[in-house]
Amino acid sequence: MNQMLKNTLPGIIIKFWKPILFGIFILVLCLVPSTSLQKIDFLKISFQDLLAHLSLFFIFSFLLTWDFKKYKSFNNNKSQQVLFLFLICLLFAASTEMLQYTFPSLNRSANVIDFMFDLTGALAGFFTAYFIR
Repeated sequence: MNQMLKNTLPGIIIKFWKPILFGIFILVLCLVPSTSLQKIDFLKISFQDLLAHLSLFFIFSFLLTWDFKKYKSFNNNKSQQVLFLFLICLLFAASTEMLQYTFPSLNRSANVIDFMFDLTGALAGFFTAYFIR
């Protein structure tokens, strides 16, 4: 990659286009009105919805971590890099829930359990990508 583009916004977008594009996909899905989602209710929890949250954030975190490994080295200060990746996923998960809370006309609602499954999927995606060689 051209050295001039390396640390600029266009350079970052080029390097991390897969997680950025998938993140936009997640945002679109989170903001689509939910009118006819089938639910399997057990303690008023939709397992299909939770599986979707887990899967979407697994893929997002996996892509982010994979690209981060590809373009950055995990050899220098691993704990800061792990914290940075976790914070990105945490903030993104919180943002999707806050957007659903902010726009009640979409017939969506913020949910702590959804947030927990977002983070669980993100952690699973991170560890999967991190330990694959």
